[in-house]
Amino acid sequence: MKFGREIWRGLFVGFAVLLCAHVCAPEASAQLDQWGFWENGVTEHWWLSSEDFTAEDAAQAVARWNRVGKVADEKAWAGDYLRGGETYGTYMRWSPEGFVITHVDKCAARVTGLVYGRVVVTPTVVLFYPELDKTYSHSYANGHPSRPRLVPPREVLRFVPVRWRGERLLVDEALIDDFGDYAAGLGHYNQWVSFPSGGSTSFFTHSEVGAPGDVAEVDNRPPAVPPGYERFLKKPVEAHITAVGRKVLRRDYRIESKSASLLFERASLTYVTIDAGTEHGVRAGMILRVAGGGDEDDSVVITRAGRRASTAAVVREVQGRGAETYYDLSEGREKKRSKVVAGWRLTTAPF
Repeated sequence: MKFGREIWRGLFVGFAVLLCAHVCAPEASAQLDQWGFWENGVTEHWWLSSEDFTAEDAAQAVARWNRVGKVADEKAWAGDYLRGGETYGTYMRWSPEGFVITHVDKCAARVTGLVYGRVVVTPTVVLFYPELDKTYSHSYANGHPSRPRLVPPREVLRFVPVRWRGERLLVDEALIDDFGDYAAGLGHYNQWVSFPSGGSTSFFTHSEVGAPGDVAEVDNRPPAVPPGYERFLKKPVEAHITAVGRKVLRRDYRIESKSASLLFERASLTYVTIDAGTEHGVRAGMILRVAGGGDEDDSVVITRAGRRASTAAVVREVQGRGAETYYDLSEGREKKRSKVVAGWRLTTAPF
């Protein structure tokens, strides 16, 4: 019975949104299907629930999305942007004509937040002035989500344009310091899998440039930011292996970082000495990767941080019969990992 009620409620919402699209904003009807779902042109259709948005909210958002998209300039900063991962994402479309931001539950194809309004472009930031700002927060009690709570509307959203690795990003000005850590693999972003992958990104990335986190040949220079924001950029920690020591095997070995925990059922630890210490930003527990390691993508964990030199361990998962292997993408098969040797360059940089 509950499932049936949900179907009828969905049909009613779809009819209300579709009717309002024709009456309130005829231009929007070109992007709503027969059930009132949003044909957005960038991903699967979205559902705008009447529990969260009025029919007029939905129709205005669709009409603005359509109008903004028509004047977007691929050579400028305007266009479509994405932030998020496989289950939740935030989609932004903007031009000097205005902006629309949608927060989407991808599993349910449901819009959970909607912001739109006018745009002012300055030499250093892009300003979004919301005319509608309905963003919901969720809290959990005993493992169950509570009813969404409407977040207070904002007067202005400020975004800093950033060029990095051949991509265009729009970084929330309040998160520009966080972006400095992101690009250098530090702080919250210093972890075993030190950079989002599989199409995930922590900051708005222009969707037509390429998949966020793509490791193809790109410009590897530091991020380019507007004047006045250079102070927020950080340098990654760099080091070299100067000596290779003993190798030990561990069971149930755990790697802890600020944002993640990783457990190895069986792991090998090859202890090494590196030529960097606390004077260079090294700290105990920090994770570096082997630069230029290709598909092997070895990671190195600092076990003791000295002033100018430190001790670390190259940590590898051990397969059956003690094998240390990786999957070679170019050859499409498992291969034995390289021997750890002095001279390897290490870095916290994600690429």
